[in-house]
Amino acid sequence: MITETADDGQTPLDPDEATGLIPAWIATRGNLNVAEEENIREGQAWMQRMVGRRDVPTQEFLRELHKLLFGNVWRWAGMYRTAEKNLGVAPSAITAQLKNLFDDACAWDEYRTYPLDERGARDGVLVRYVPGRLSARNLGLATTANAGGIHNLVVTPGETDYPALLRELGTGLVVTDLMGQGVNTVTGDNSRGASGYWVENGKLDYPVEKITVATNLRQIFNDIVAVARDMGPRSHILTGTILVGRMAVAGG
Repeated sequence: MITETADDGQTPLDPDEATGLIPAWIATRGNLNVAEEENIREGQAWMQRMVGRRDVPTQEFLRELHKLLFGNVWRWAGMYRTAEKNLGVAPSAITAQLKNLFDDACAWDEYRTYPLDERGARDGVLVRYVPGRLSARNLGLATTANAGGIHNLVVTPGETDYPALLRELGTGLVVTDLMGQGVNTVTGDNSRGASGYWVENGKLDYPVEKITVATNLRQIFNDIVAVARDMGPRSHILTGTILVGRMAVAGG
């Protein structure tokens, strides 16, 4: 059950909440709301003047904007959090996560991945279903702005480089191209024409073509051993080379 006071603006700030406050006259939540609203209006006016004049998706711009939005009220404005909270990432991960977010935003803009009104809804994370607005409404889910297919899916790479991945493979097949539409999206069964290279003793040995690789999508996902860090912007799905434990190969 949620209970509310008759006038939440009169609620005093507790000492923890007040840590870092600049104006001495702020004593209640209502006082804080007034001070922050005034400060935010000033920051918004500056931001509007900067549109088209500054490189917006950078961490430097973010910190400067945050300081202008809250710097008259809070001493920590414009600085990254240093303490653990119940929400958000660990302080040590903030810089890396922001870089990922800005890289995603730049890619969405460069490749026109989403309509402009959907770019602001992206959070860089795809969880289970990835529907557009119409599909989400029909399924009773929240949209992930993926009308027309999956876009800007990033498979987080590991620390292994491509040569080390080949050494881990030892003997097997490197698939460079797939052909045909042999995926059953109901059962997950997958049979595709393929070409690539045969690997012996961790090194590329000779090219192969006119072969068929077959497995089940569930098995592929369960058998992923490693993802190399050789990511390249070759498509709207970004991934390094993936090492899969087993797969049926025929032909050649």
